[in-house]
Amino acid sequence: MRRKKHTKNAWFGADHYARQALGMDMRSGSHMVDSQIHIATRAFSSHVVTNLSPSSFKVTGDKPEAVAVATKAFLSDHSNIWSAPNINMAIAQYVDALIRYGTFYLLLEFEPDESDPQLTLLTDLAYIGAETIQRHVRSGKLTYEQLVTKTSTYSEVLWNEFPADEILELTWPLPIENGSKSPYIEAYKLGLPEDRLTEQSLLGGAAQNKPEDTFLTYAFARFGRYNDSFNAYRRLNAAVGDKLFYVPDDPTTQYFLLERFIRRMNAIAHARSYIIDQLNVALARWSDKNNWGRLEIAFDIPLLTEQDWNDVWDSYTDKSLTYDDVIALINSDVSGKN
Repeated sequence: MRRKKHTKNAWFGADHYARQALGMDMRSGSHMVDSQIHIATRAFSSHVVTNLSPSSFKVTGDKPEAVAVATKAFLSDHSNIWSAPNINMAIAQYVDALIRYGTFYLLLEFEPDESDPQLTLLTDLAYIGAETIQRHVRSGKLTYEQLVTKTSTYSEVLWNEFPADEILELTWPLPIENGSKSPYIEAYKLGLPEDRLTEQSLLGGAAQNKPEDTFLTYAFARFGRYNDSFNAYRRLNAAVGDKLFYVPDDPTTQYFLLERFIRRMNAIAHARSYIIDQLNVALARWSDKNNWGRLEIAFDIPLLTEQDWNDVWDSYTDKSLTYDDVIALINSDVSGKN
């Protein structure tokens, strides 16, 4: 019998049973593609904030006192609103979660200031896994209901509800093919045949070393059935990396290498812009509770935008920029010295 237990506090842990059931996660650790996807995912989320620190951002607004309060909350090291030591590391966590799961939620927790009850403080931006949230419209109002399964048999469920203005929904901002929940899942499914192709590529040598063995797969290998397995593996391996904007270090032409780099930089710029937009939604909701007017966060260092990278590619293809010029721009993004 299912027991539904109401809890006054949000559940901030993962619901692994629900993730598996909803196709938001895969059982990793047993396939060749696992390490490749892990490296590509971490490389992308890290590159988003490679050159960022709290001083790379600025908060602006209509009221200086509001800017001061928001700057302290968002840009101080070890601020209570982040689950990470600072804002740039929190952004890396958000991007990593978006790549892996496609969607997650932030719970905006507001509390009155102890010294000034008229002032409402934003005290936490708490991560909530998408697998625990369901959206409902009740009496014309959007409500987020959290259900957490405590056991694999779903015999006990924790339940809570949050109004729409307390929940921020973040979704991977770039297209995902084949109906997958996230780029991570899309790449994982694509790369599963790597195990079989790797095994087949080894069969040719094994068959030659055991000429007396009449095992059927060895016979197939001797007749050349698996001759292209290694090349097929390399093509699939490249396709998996491409899903996660990973730039391979295999020898290739300058044109192809830059095309992959520009595609990656485009995605990074898009992800940065998206996260900033969502943080500004949180700031707007906080501002509304205090009648602060405009309150926004933005980058305070020069970073190329998605359109800028498109222009860089156009300039390279029409030979206005050289290969070395483009590499210099990519390196400047990493170092933050545009």
